[in-house]
Amino acid sequence: MGRRLEDALELINPIMELQDEIDKVNHEEYERKFTLKENCKATLRWDEKQGCLRRPCITPTQESLFLERSEIIETLPRFWSTALSADDSLLRYMNEEEQEIMLKYLKSVHVSYHGGAKSGYTISFNMDINPHFENATLEKTFNFTREGIYCRRGTAIRWKTNEDTQSHTDMPSFFKWFAEDTHNYHDLVAEEILVGFWPSAHQYYQIGRKRSTEKLEDVDLSKLTAVSDKLQRAEFQASKEKYTMGHEQQLVLQKGEREVHRECESSRRQIYERRSEIIERIPYFWLIAFSSHYALHHLLSSEDRKIFRYLKSVDVEETEDAKGVVSGYTITLEFDTNPYFENDSLVKMISYTIVSINPLQGYTENKVNISVSDTHWKDGMDITSRNRREFTDTGTSFFTWFTNL
Repeated sequence: MGRRLEDALELINPIMELQDEIDKVNHEEYERKFTLKENCKATLRWDEKQGCLRRPCITPTQESLFLERSEIIETLPRFWSTALSADDSLLRYMNEEEQEIMLKYLKSVHVSYHGGAKSGYTISFNMDINPHFENATLEKTFNFTREGIYCRRGTAIRWKTNEDTQSHTDMPSFFKWFAEDTHNYHDLVAEEILVGFWPSAHQYYQIGRKRSTEKLEDVDLSKLTAVSDKLQRAEFQASKEKYTMGHEQQLVLQKGEREVHRECESSRRQIYERRSEIIERIPYFWLIAFSSHYALHHLLSSEDRKIFRYLKSVDVEETEDAKGVVSGYTITLEFDTNPYFENDSLVKMISYTIVSINPLQGYTENKVNISVSDTHWKDGMDITSRNRREFTDTGTSFFTWFTNL
């Protein structure tokens, strides 16, 4: 017995070396899948923290229509200040003094996109000459990085004597916002301008005219309405294309991850086979392994452990559906001839049908199906039956796991 124990201990080091090989394959699979996912996210301008495609996304058609709209807007008196007066969401970022200045001296607003908005954008507020500051333009430029949104630069307002509306307070300020650096993944003010005020300016303008207490001259809004309708259709088309692109990248990612997993699983299976050859020479290996495992040891009763003395091998094999997608796995416990049951092996098959998947978010929803092989217990040896449970420590047996529920 002592010699057998010494021989078994000598085999532990080769098993540990094989485990190191398995760990390396697992790490390689993780790294390759991570790289695939990052490449897809970079293609889509994915915002990690918001879990969605990074905005804005603008097409050449939209850029052309925004330019056409700007030319029409130039013919409409006090367009931007009137539109701003109706955007309560944007006005809440301004204190009373700032609102007064902007509503009185705002000349125009413009958003210019860099690389079709893939690399960033600049927000510009053009001002009439006013008694408060020297700047003719207040602007802020944003760049996209893998970490989120980064502000490259903003306007430092050159205030005229005693006209600084921010000098007497530490409260957030719209004018301060232009000069502040932004290193966050989400800029609320920029988002409000970019997604709300800028594309919907024509709607705010009409609301502002209705709200105005001043007598306003009649204007022809037919051209503005026409180009705004075109912009709305172009935005819908851009969103549709963005969705299609996202779906295509998901398919690319799924296919790439399957190929990586299949290659790595093949490497693991070869290592497992080499490991099995060594394990066969170690007495009671699987009994010791199960009994020592932090999550499994408490599932084995004293009666289960007696049966586990006959456990010869354990195998876990993945199954794939017709499309080559991993759809489950089969767990096989192979036993030597024993006094408990007739089976040479006990098998449990777990399969799942994918209901929905979003690989970019790492989310998969499955419907699970389970089937087991029948255990042919010898007379009086079924420890899963009611009249044999007194032989177990917990009142149940590990082998109930191989019982159809």
